[in-house]
Amino acid sequence: MTTPLSRRASLAVLAGAAALPLAPAARALSPAPWQSLIPAVAAPDGSIPGWKRLGGHAPYRLDGREIVGTSVEKSPNSFLVSEELFDDFILECRVRTDPRLNTGIMIRSEAKPDYRDGVVHGYQVEIDPSARRWTGGIYDEQRRLWLDPPSDRPATLAAFRSGDWNHLRVEAVGNRIRTWLNGLPAANLVDEMTPRGFFGLQVHDVGSDPANAGLEVRFRDLLVITDDPGRYARPLSPADERDFIANHLTAERAAIGWRLLWDGRGGGGWSGLSGAGWSIRDGAIRCDGAQTPLVSADRVADFELELDVLAGEGADGAVGYLGSALYHLAQGPQGQGEAASGSLSLGGNAIKVPARNLSDPNPDKPSMKPAGQWNRVYIRVQGDRVEHWLNGSKLLEGSRAALGLPASGPVLLRPGSGTLSFRSIRLRPL
Repeated sequence: MTTPLSRRASLAVLAGAAALPLAPAARALSPAPWQSLIPAVAAPDGSIPGWKRLGGHAPYRLDGREIVGTSVEKSPNSFLVSEELFDDFILECRVRTDPRLNTGIMIRSEAKPDYRDGVVHGYQVEIDPSARRWTGGIYDEQRRLWLDPPSDRPATLAAFRSGDWNHLRVEAVGNRIRTWLNGLPAANLVDEMTPRGFFGLQVHDVGSDPANAGLEVRFRDLLVITDDPGRYARPLSPADERDFIANHLTAERAAIGWRLLWDGRGGGGWSGLSGAGWSIRDGAIRCDGAQTPLVSADRVADFELELDVLAGEGADGAVGYLGSALYHLAQGPQGQGEAASGSLSLGGNAIKVPARNLSDPNPDKPSMKPAGQWNRVYIRVQGDRVEHWLNGSKLLEGSRAALGLPASGPVLLRPGSGTLSFRSIRLRPL
């Protein structure tokens, strides 16, 4: 005979059930309308129906229900791209690559005759087997380079299984692209440059060394939802958002305390903008020959600050904060490697913390993008901790007390030499 549960026991059971994740049916959703992008059989000539190769000459083949790409020497990046174009979607797949072979999945990508002779370009979900382990990050192939690497997500970096199968999920809904690696968040990008394009499976250029030929990358369980994908999107956390729309602020970010320090149009919020050498042009504050800094009306104590900076060749300057701290900017040889942008100094004092790439095992790589590219600067000060980041790489960790920084102060845009432009200046008090 079944013994009836006491009221307390019944409540405990109900509470436990309420804590469990809801199944799709419990959310009143129909089964997710997944479609496979891998055909059942190859065409008579060995090609893969629904796909075509662009770029280099690495071969692709169908092996059962897996698409296999194989590296070849002396070939540029090769891509197997979908003939169908996609705008909003959810994509999932499993991928396994040789630990020596970098690869990735292009999304909303293009190849147009009027853009660099038809080169494949656009958003790439990186698959990075190197010691850096930036798998799941978003790289803008042949355009703006790194946008949102998972360099600040140690659990995600550790989740990559070298030489084994890894699961990727990509949600592209409206102007937001999010990715997950083996169930852990990797990227949360807001951008509007390309709303529609093809998928592409990459075999990376391996150079001229014959030892790097014959390396394989395999894709399986390549599934997509295109019918109302927002309905099946995962809950959003705006705390890790990377917004690359100029002078823009999402409602989700505003709700957690972010605000724009400049609206992209007028001079409000800053003193000195009417001075010689400062101007507003094409949605950016431009510095060309200025002698005095711009000073924000806001004073900050503990905060997150991000902004985009474009520097002409040979230009330098700084972002100041807390009155006396500097985030140094330099374009050219002085912005490379150990001398990369991001050094922190105390005004004219000799005390300095030199920048060095703390996120990438290849610290000799330049941190600044080439002249003419916008760079994402990020500064975080909380308690005693000071951090400088540039284009997704951490360049500096410092102690507020050891550096003698004051409790609060304004943000400053400091001129140096050459031409600098600033935009998308966003602040979040902590």
